[in-house]
This record gives sequence, structure tokens and C-alpha cells, in this order.
Amino acid sequence: MYKALYRKYRPKTFDEVIGQEHITQVLKNQLKTNSISHAYLFSGTRGTGKTSCAKILARAVNCESDGDKPCNICPSCLESLEDSAIDIIEMDGASNSGVDHIRNLKDRAFYQPTSLKYKVYIIDEIHMLTREAFNALLKILEEPPAHLIFILATTEQERIPLTILSRCQKFQFRRISSKEIKSSLQLISDIEGITLDDKTYNLIINNSDGSMRDAQSIMEQLVSSGEKNIEYNFASNILGVVSTDILFQLADTISNDNPGEMLEILDETISSGKDIEQLGKDILNHFRSLMLAKVSSDSLSRLIHTNEEQYIKQSKKFTLENILLYMEKIINQLGEIKYSQQKRTLLEIAMLEILNINNNFIEIKKEKEFSKSSSKTSSYEKIVDREDKLPKKNIEDITDKINRPVIKTEEEIKKDLNQDYNKGNKEVLDLKRIKNDWNEILAEVRNSPRKLLHAYIIEASLMDYKDRKIILGFSKEYEFHKNNLMKIENREFLENVVSMFYNMDIKIDSIFTDDQSYNAIDKDIETLSKLVGEENIKIL
Repeated sequence: MYKALYRKYRPKTFDEVIGQEHITQVLKNQLKTNSISHAYLFSGTRGTGKTSCAKILARAVNCESDGDKPCNICPSCLESLEDSAIDIIEMDGASNSGVDHIRNLKDRAFYQPTSLKYKVYIIDEIHMLTREAFNALLKILEEPPAHLIFILATTEQERIPLTILSRCQKFQFRRISSKEIKSSLQLISDIEGITLDDKTYNLIINNSDGSMRDAQSIMEQLVSSGEKNIEYNFASNILGVVSTDILFQLADTISNDNPGEMLEILDETISSGKDIEQLGKDILNHFRSLMLAKVSSDSLSRLIHTNEEQYIKQSKKFTLENILLYMEKIINQLGEIKYSQQKRTLLEIAMLEILNINNNFIEIKKEKEFSKSSSKTSSYEKIVDREDKLPKKNIEDITDKINRPVIKTEEEIKKDLNQDYNKGNKEVLDLKRIKNDWNEILAEVRNSPRKLLHAYIIEASLMDYKDRKIILGFSKEYEFHKNNLMKIENREFLENVVSMFYNMDIKIDSIFTDDQSYNAIDKDIETLSKLVGEENIKIL
């Protein structure tokens, strides 16, 4: 009968287990010294060897030969290998999660093993048990009979009660490294008589997320195609993943500010049958590779293995700050794409917003050299401009105050200047005026040393202005932008820019636009505007 590759090549001894030497060595030592525990907990991500180690341990404790591994030739080992040993019981916690299932287990567990030395219970996905079932299991873990061993496995250790954890020996399984997965896959391909190029191996590794079982399942899909010589393009079509060439092209459309070509590439890729959610994940992984290339080429070579030079070259077209913003944007959108009926539209919106972030950076870059060369002139012009806006009397007053031989504190000087500015600022400052001026204020931020603030502010809406305080509104999906903008140093910088613009002290605060009180006020104002006209409404 046909066996899946992950079952066909399941490890039969601890030495064959890949990437978990920190665990297998301890278990081998316990077998040598006959210091076997009555309960083990194996935790870790899927496909890392938890069930395989549980099966090996169950065989080893019942093996008729002495040593730190099962011989796999004695009757006990052979029964276990054939899954016919009645004293080694495997259970699925998800389908046996109730208290009645655990009570039945307790009743059977106290009976002596039929033919083996130990009765071993392997319970997978133990975290799926109910609270009552855990309580029932606790009793037998507290006072187990000498012939009984429990091996529990889980991918979510945090869901297991502490009372259970404290009665088990806990082993944390690691994700398997890319190098170890590749070595194992090459061995399997040699045995199966197929050849894969390096890009195909890396394609499998990148889609396995450190899981050997996932890697073997992907490889099995390729093997079942009947091809003996499997190349990257064939593999990417079979698996439905996006080729790296397309991902590099998409990133280039961002750096080249070409939204038309970007949407065209997305359309062709989606029309070819690629899953939209998977496409989003592939784009995210591509920017992760660019991030690694930007931070450390050593990290890139260790984790990616292919197209290193191409990643390094393309990473130079972006700043690290922008790459991080792109990744955040895609991560947020993937959460919505998963449950939306408009997956394509959401992905297109995310990519266009990424393009907009990059556009802001390009504008900053173009203006940077000019800003540096004319910084002194610009500062002077701003001072002159401020003086022009002030009435002549105010300028004379300020000059007179400067010429007085009186020593004042810094607070008194600031107070005098603010009073003078406010005298000159005859226009009433309200939300409407701020909205009209907002683009100019954003331009000043964009040209400032803290240019990254511009990327945060553009996602905000002007909600209110009262008591010299501007309220900015952010939707929940832009929580990252809100939090960064409201950091003390960033908020104070923006307050200084706005205060200088209007010649008065102005504070900045922010809310989420989901705030019901603000939404209610906006609706009331909108209704009133329709009745009496916007020009007849004054907000106090």
C-alpha cells in the first residue's frame, strides 16, 4: 500500500531525528540510566518531530534489547512499527476531549500491559481537552501506576493548565533549520530517483516554515507529478506560488512609481490562478528578504540562499523605514483579506498605499539637497515672512523689548513672544482654516529632519480644534501610526511646526475614529449644516 513520504521517511531511532539534538540526547541518557519519567510533554510547532519522538520513546522503553535506542528487530519493536502493539495507545486530544473519554482512559490505564513492559499513552493535541477532562487526567498523573507512561504532545503549551505542566517533563521542539531540511530533502530525492534544482529546494523550504512534514508533503506533490527532473518554474506552477521574478518586478514598480504596471502585474498573476492570500504572503516574504538584505547580508545568505545579489541590489532602492512600513501595511491587510469577499480589491489597495508611502520618500529625497543648500536662506526668509505678517507696532514693541537692559527668565521671554505673535495673528483660527492649511503644514513636516512623521500623519484625519488643541483621528488599522506619532519627541516636534505656522502655542492629541462620542458630534454637525447652512454654524 502507498505511504505518504512523511510516513515513509519517519525517523525510527533518535539519531535519525533532525534538528532536535537537545531533546534526543536527554531521552537517550534517560534510557541508558533507566530513569524514565511517568509523564512527558512535547511542545512545538507542527512537523518538528513530536509524534516521531513519542513513537521512538514508546518503542525504546519496551525494547527487549538494552541501550539508548530501540533495536527495531525484536518482537516488541516490530509490533510497534506495524502499529499493532495493543499496549501502545495513540489518541487524538481533539476528538477525545471530553471528561468521559479521559475517565474511560483512567479505567483502562490501571490494568497491567498485555505483552509489553510498559503501557504507553501518546495523546496528541492535548491542549484540546476540556477543563473537566484535564481535571480527570490530573488524578492519574499525580499517582500513576508503575507500568504507565504518558507522552503528551501539543502545539499550544500555553493552553495547558499549570497543574498538568508541573507533573510532566517538558521538552520544547524547535523549528528545523533550512540547511537541515534541504539535506533531508536531497536524501529523499536521491532515494526516489528525482532531481531538483537549488531554486526548487529553496521554494519548498520557504513554504515549509521550519516544518519537516510540510516540506516532505510539498515534495510529495512534486514527485506525484511524474516528472523526474523538476525545475523551479514547473514547481511554482504546481504549488501555486508566485515566482521570485514577479515579486522583484512588483517591488520595482514601487521604486519606479508605476502604479499602472503594478496593477497589470497583479492582474496577470491573479488571472493565472494564484491564490490572492498566498500572493500577499509571498509579497510580505519578499519585503522580509529586502529587510534582511538591508540589515545584514550574512542573515540573508543564511536564511534565503538564492538571489542574494538581486535582493541586496533591490534593497538599496528603499529605506529600512519604508520597508518596515510596507510590511506592516501588508500584515494588517492580510488579516482582512483572509475573511473578506473582496480579497483582490484589498490587496490592490494595500499595494497602492505602499506606492504612496514610497512617493513621499521620493519627494523628500528630491528636496533634501535643496533644503540643505538653502537652509540658512530659508530660515531667514521665514523670519522675514513672520515679521511681514506682524503689524509694524508689534515689531517695534518686540525691538523695544529686546533693547531693554532687563534680564528675564526663559519662561518670561517665551510668554512675551507668544503674546506678540498672537497680537499679529488677527484671523480667527478654527477647524476650517486648519483644514485649508493642512497640506502646507504637511509639506513643512516632509521637508523637516523628522520626515518619517509625514508617513504617520497622512493616515490621520482632522477631527476637531478647541482650546488651542488639534485632534487627529486614526482608524484602528493605523494604530501603529498613531502610537508612533504620539511619542513625546514626535508629538512635540509636530506641535512646534504647527505653533510656528500659526504664531501661537498649539497642542496635538489623537483619537481613534471609532470613538463614538466624536462620531456622534460629527453626525449632529452634518445634520445641522443641512438645515441652516455650514456658514451659519460656529463651533465653540
